[in-house]
Amino acid sequence: MSDNPYDLFYRQFDWSKEPFGCPLRHWLWVKKIFMENVIRLKPREVTGLILDVGGGTGIFFDFLGQKEKIKYVNLDLSITLLKLSKGERVRGVSEYLPFREEAFSLIICSDVLEHVSDKIRTLSEIHRVLEERGSLILTTPCSARDKL
Repeated sequence: MSDNPYDLFYRQFDWSKEPFGCPLRHWLWVKKIFMENVIRLKPREVTGLILDVGGGTGIFFDFLGQKEKIKYVNLDLSITLLKLSKGERVRGVSEYLPFREEAFSLIICSDVLEHVSDKIRTLSEIHRVLEERGSLILTTPCSARDKL
């Protein structure tokens, strides 16, 4: 895969001062909201692998326990963001997940669906790689009245 619009866009920022082009103060607020609203949905104990679809810089990694951190896989299209991520990093797209069936016990897909061209394919792929009794944390900034 060559440069994509996301990499070209993200390279414009000084990540130490303005993550995602936002003032650091705003980014810390976003992280706090993420922790309060998404982390409470995480199962108390994750027994298998964790996949963060479109995880970018791997923000979810910071909210995992020590044992869970070794099971964390971050998938993103942007090399720029993956370089800033912790845990195992995989470059790819959500419509074609490069993992075997039922490989993950927890999948996070936060604020990603609004960026993908084939939402149905993405959801099918997530379903394919999620264990039968696995958990999915799915968020999107779109409200019910917004059109996808």
